[in-house]
Amino acid sequence: MQRTGAPRRRIGGKRPPRFAAVWVLLALIGLQPGVSAAQDAPPATSSRAQDAPPAASSATPDAPPATATAEQESARQAAEEARRNPDPWEPFNRVVFQLNEWGDIFLVKPMAQGWRFLTPSFFRDVVENFNTNLQMPVILGNNLLQLKPANVRDDFLRFFFNMTFGLGGLVDMGTLIDLPQNDEDFGQTLGYWGMPSGPYLVLPVYGPSTVRDGVGRLADSAGTLYFSFLPFYSTLLVSGVDVVNLRSFYIEEIDANRVESFDYYVFLRNAYLQNRRVKVAARKARGEDTRPDETLYDLDDDLDEDFDDDGFDEEGFDEDDLDGEDLDDRDLDGDDFDEGGTDGDASDRSARGG
Repeated sequence: MQRTGAPRRRIGGKRPPRFAAVWVLLALIGLQPGVSAAQDAPPATSSRAQDAPPAASSATPDAPPATATAEQESARQAAEEARRNPDPWEPFNRVVFQLNEWGDIFLVKPMAQGWRFLTPSFFRDVVENFNTNLQMPVILGNNLLQLKPANVRDDFLRFFFNMTFGLGGLVDMGTLIDLPQNDEDFGQTLGYWGMPSGPYLVLPVYGPSTVRDGVGRLADSAGTLYFSFLPFYSTLLVSGVDVVNLRSFYIEEIDANRVESFDYYVFLRNAYLQNRRVKVAARKARGEDTRPDETLYDLDDDLDEDFDDDGFDEEGFDEDDLDGEDLDDRDLDGDDFDEGGTDGDASDRSARGG
């Protein structure tokens, strides 16, 4: 079959190269890796840029714990230094202490002796009951601040019964009906919530204290009834009678402490700090009875419990604790040795001792 019509004209006068479409396809395929690499490059750069800030930010949060650790360490060192030296202001404290001693020896003690000579003992007890009852709102408030509902209840009942049936606090009805008597102040409340006691401080007139207890005294004084409702001169009168009356109960004890102590200043300082430390620790303990704490004079009562009426508690004695080495026959002569009552026991101990 023959072609008819004019022949087909080539464009440009040349024939398109064979396999041109194949070369174009290969070229396009060859460019794809470059394009994909160009597209992948920014994410790589951004990933490095994104990785750098987290490294800096991760280092930044680590700095505050290091600072907190340094602060805790400094606080611990300060507390340790305070325990080693609780009296860094000793020269100043000794001066105030000596002034207080002169005031007590030449003013308060003679007044207390005269007060005790002129007044009967029951009258001094009435004055003590009245002044103690005036402190009950302060004690109740501090128990409330320490979140102790049982103690708050006891304080309220004691104050109520003393004010009503006790003739305004002249008779201690709370003790007669076995209501516990608490002893709280704002210094103990501050210690209960973690405030350190601070250095030892001797206050004029008041005597031994600490920085924390000095602040507590101001708060307690503001909450006392006669400081709130009486004129200033009346508060001085009530406070003066309270101090003289209280001093009359301890004339011989204080004189004996002055004579027997090697350094009366150190004696009072150590006794005060230990007493306050025990009170705060007892009140912070959960579930522990927070009744009035033992004093140094109560130690004799605790020791007496270990002895019965004959002078020795047989339940706390173990004969096995004594062997033959503890007994020396030469220490026992015929006059002091009761053969009828102890011969068998002595022979048994000698047999055990070999």
